[in-house]
Amino acid sequence: MSNFLKKKRIGIQKLYENRQKFILIGLTGRTGSGCTSAGKILNKEFTQIKLPKPHSFKNNEDRKYRIIYNYAKVNWKKFHLIQIRDIITTFIIENTFDQFLDYLNNEVYNEENLFHDIKDELISKIKIEYDKIYQLRRKLTEERRGLKKGKRPIAKM
Repeated sequence: MSNFLKKKRIGIQKLYENRQKFILIGLTGRTGSGCTSAGKILNKEFTQIKLPKPHSFKNNEDRKYRIIYNYAKVNWKKFHLIQIRDIITTFIIENTFDQFLDYLNNEVYNEENLFHDIKDELISKIKIEYDKIYQLRRKLTEERRGLKKGKRPIAKM
């Protein structure tokens, strides 16, 4: 086997190893459909989920439930909940406040929009918090880059 094919095979194996380490579940639905509730349940430890304990072997369904319950009790890993607002916020804070303000001026605050009348008040209130979040994101990004280069993060108390 050529060196190129070996490297390609190793790369594919690494890709599948990483893929086995996580599961991504997308929950979508209308208001009241239960997506938020399902997400909150998946975000809990197994002991926090209120499931009925398996009892008898009345039928095959009871047996299947007991098998699944016992497996989940030992192997359950809670999911991390990522909501669309988290993703949108991440995209927003990749920009400076001035870039964000340009977006607001061009897309949100126009003459026909009801926000036009309270624009200045909203902007002054948003700017303070926005700048804090933006600076925190920059700091975390730099720390992450440092970790990739093998540097240890500096703990600040």
